[in-house]
Amino acid sequence: MNSEHMKTALPILLLVSLLLLLGWSILFGFYLNRIGSQGRASVFRLLRTFRWAGPLTVLISAILLHGPLAWAFAEATFGKAEAQRALAMDYFSGRGLLPQDRIQARAWLTRAASQGDREAEFTLAQMWYGGTGGPSDPIAALRWARAAAAQGHPLAMLLVGEILTVRPGLAEPGESAQQTYAQARTFIQREAQLGNTNAIFAFGRMLSEGLGGSADPVEGYRWLLKAKAQGLDPFQQIYVQSMGQRLNQQQRRAVMERQD
Repeated sequence: MNSEHMKTALPILLLVSLLLLLGWSILFGFYLNRIGSQGRASVFRLLRTFRWAGPLTVLISAILLHGPLAWAFAEATFGKAEAQRALAMDYFSGRGLLPQDRIQARAWLTRAASQGDREAEFTLAQMWYGGTGGPSDPIAALRWARAAAAQGHPLAMLLVGEILTVRPGLAEPGESAQQTYAQARTFIQREAQLGNTNAIFAFGRMLSEGLGGSADPVEGYRWLLKAKAQGLDPFQQIYVQSMGQRLNQQQRRAVMERQD
């Protein structure tokens, strides 16, 4: 845990500890009153209990506040890819007691991706491509996107096509963006029909933009709405909204008629 995390966590730890001590003091006061202890004897008894109640309270506070986080750090440190990815996303968003730190997020994602975690591979590809948490490098982005795509990640397949569209010189012999899209489209459609949210969104995009085949903005938007109903991130929701705004009134009616 870095110094920024400690600056955030220490005041919270002290506050929780004081609240627990206050609660303990009130309860112990009721107990002393019940047994008839008064005056200095009561005060000395209360102070004596603080010798062990104080450290115990701080320990309990630390467990309450940092138990899950400490466990996540331990799992990530000992090489559990899923924990490394989860910790990276906590750093990415600044969730819980962790500060937002995109550099740390990229570092932890790299460790998870190096173990073959396809979600980590895809997210790391996005970070390399967009220059999040470090420099932008389309070559590194393409390498990680290909790794995730090889494991069947629908959005990674799209990212490979996007990178090759912008940087065709990075294509391998016999490879092109349109060919990549065409090969991915059948797989993504099958996964979408099975209910995979990422695949549903990806298939909607491919239909809307004519990636890997003919364009069908009405059917594409229908799939995008289906993905939205299952839950999308904010950027994906903006994309769905923008695609909807491109449809005319007749196309909107056609979407409503095709809805399940």
